[in-house]
Amino acid sequence: GVLSFSGTTFNGTVGTGRFIAVDQTVADVDKYGADPSGVSISTSAFNRAVASNHALKLNAGLYVVSEITINGNVVTGMGTASTTVKAAAGASYTIRLANHSNATYGWATKVLRDFTINGNSKTSDGIVWGSALSPELSLAWMLEGLNIIDCNRGLYKPYGNIGNTFNKLQI
Repeated sequence: GVLSFSGTTFNGTVGTGRFIAVDQTVADVDKYGADPSGVSISTSAFNRAVASNHALKLNAGLYVVSEITINGNVVTGMGTASTTVKAAAGASYTIRLANHSNATYGWATKVLRDFTINGNSKTSDGIVWGSALSPELSLAWMLEGLNIIDCNRGLYKPYGNIGNTFNKLQI
């Protein structure tokens, strides 16, 4: 199970009465080379930040990306009016929520919160789950406080899914 309060998340086995703190290290995508001005494409910087396996911080600004994949990371922006992740021209989607190994991420909830996703004039999907190469389940994602705009499909789930939570979405 997951217990969260005051910005701290604890993860443990349901029914054991024990919770252990999850790593709260934050990877600021700008420090990995992301461009919050929207002039340069920030896909490589996002991929490096995701690979850190830490929570991702998106600062105020416009990040242009081409098909980024989020694994077990918590991704938090500065609010829908301040932070936007926009699909680059030619991208088929903006963000893909990956299938993951339970050995790595367990059943802990993965979170996207407090930013806008822009599909670039409806040429790209906003959020996509899974992939044809790995069609197993994408488990326990929480989408909270997101504004999903100008997308071909705001949320697209072509493959199995289980245990997702949607809160304060604007599509």
